[in-house]
Order: sequence, then structure tokens, then C-alpha cells
Amino acid sequence: MKQRIVVCVLLLIIVAAVVVTVSVVLIKLGGDSTQEAPPDSSQPLFSEPADPSSASSEPSKEFAAVSASSAVDLTYFDDAVFVGDSITVGLGNYKILPAENVYADIGLNLDTIQTKQAVQTSSGSVTVLDALKLKKPSKVYIMLGSNGIAWIKPESLAKKYEAFLDQVIEALPDATIYVESILPVAASKEAADARYNNASINEYNQLLFNLAKEKGVYYLDCHASFKGADGALSTEYAEQDGMHLKKTGYEALLEFFKTHTVK
Repeated sequence: MKQRIVVCVLLLIIVAAVVVTVSVVLIKLGGDSTQEAPPDSSQPLFSEPADPSSASSEPSKEFAAVSASSAVDLTYFDDAVFVGDSITVGLGNYKILPAENVYADIGLNLDTIQTKQAVQTSSGSVTVLDALKLKKPSKVYIMLGSNGIAWIKPESLAKKYEAFLDQVIEALPDATIYVESILPVAASKEAADARYNNASINEYNQLLFNLAKEKGVYYLDCHASFKGADGALSTEYAEQDGMHLKKTGYEALLEFFKTHTVK
């Protein structure tokens, strides 16, 4: 009988000890409300390296239209080539820049620039792209699109421009490339021929801006400096046809180039 009593007492003591021990552990675990929760074992402690293929395809440099800068001198353009149509031809005709650095031709457009032998070299006439490959300039200025706004839809023009621009980038991977906006037309030109209207030109220029951004080249917003309060080409710069520039216009264009450069 006495043995049974002893066994029962011992069992009670063991149970009591277990209860006390469990209580102490629970108090320690729940007592500090500010303690951070343990890490979730289902989550990795270290994140996986980023997948390069998921990185943005945008150019790494910050992109916007080239902003105003301190003026460079004319030697900056010694290794530059200016590509374009009759509007660009005037840079050489008015001796604003050396004619040998002007790769332009009257009527040149995005349909003909790939095939027309518009540039005279010591080896004869070649296309603009072939002339660029021969000269290998450090800077290329491109103004194209004026001969096309009357019949090429904006999206089509952008695709044609992209095809040519891709070839220039491939041929001159180290060159600084400037895409120039299409200049506005004068109010008289707009009134005489509805196909040439400044609202459409603005739409074209937005696409050219987007294209330059996509390709990682520089966009020059010449358009903004040549329009008047009405959004049309200022009469100060416009020839009588309302589309081409007077000498004062080319002088202003050169000044714009000099004060909008990247180093």
C-alpha cells in the first residue's frame, strides 16, 4: 500500500515539473511582442541573380532631345557629315559648312536614299551609305523626311527611316549620330497644299524622337527653334516656297548645331 502511494506521489511530481517547464517555454516564446518573426524557411535566404535576358532593352544612357550647351567652334564639324535632301544641300551651297561634308541631294528621300548615287567621290558617284563607309566620319547629322510627308504615312516613314538608320549604325558603330527633326513649313505653304501641314510634321517628329530613343542615338529638335508663334516656319527664315531656308535660316541652323552638341 505504501509503495503505491509513493509511486503516485512521484507521478504527480513529474507531471507538475513537465507543466512548469512547458509554461516557462511558452512565456519565453510569446512574451516579447517586438521580436521579429523567424525567416520563412520556404523563401531563399539569397535572391537569384537577375536574368540578363529580362533586362530592359532601352539604351543605358538617359535619353531626351539634346539640350542647349555652350557653343562649340567650327572645328567640331571637321569630322562631321550632313545627310539629307535639298534643305541640307543649302548648308554647302551657302558655304555655311564645307560642301565636301554635305552628303545631300535635291529630291532625296527615304525611298531613294538606299539606291541613288547622290554623293560625288574620287571614285565616282556612290550612295550616301557607301560614301559614309568610305569617309568614316566621327559624327553624322541626318535630316530626312521633308520629301515624303506629302505621300508617306507617318508609320511607314518611320520604318523606312529605321532601315536606313540601322545601316548607318552598323557601318559606323563608334560615330555620334544626330537625328534632326523635320522643319516646319511656312503658313503660306500649308495654305497652298494641305498635304504639307505642321500638325502632320509634329506627328512625324514624335515618331523620329521615339526612333532615336529606341536606337540610342541623339535627337535634335531643330523644329522648335524654327517655328513662330503660329507653329509654322518663321518668315524670317523661310524662302518664298515656304519650305526651304534663306541664308539667314542656314546661319540660324548652324548656330543651333553649335549650341546643341554632346561630348
